[in-house]
Amino acid sequence: MQFRGQAGRRVLLLERDLAQPDRIVGELLQPGGYLMLKRLGLAGAVLGIDAQKVGARLSQQPTGYRALYL
Repeated sequence: MQFRGQAGRRVLLLERDLAQPDRIVGELLQPGGYLMLKRLGLAGAVLGIDAQKVGARLSQQPTGYRALYL
């Protein structure tokens, strides 16, 4: 698979808002997202930003809690 930037096209990525939100925010880069960063040659983007490796995610469901091991 060849991405637009790798195909010789110019790519511009815009961030809507760089201001920090006035609320508690938790962000999680799913394993598939990290694999895509690696495919794009951007795995280093998670270095130096105090990223934490997550091994599992717990979600509450009507029947109880469910763990998803990543």
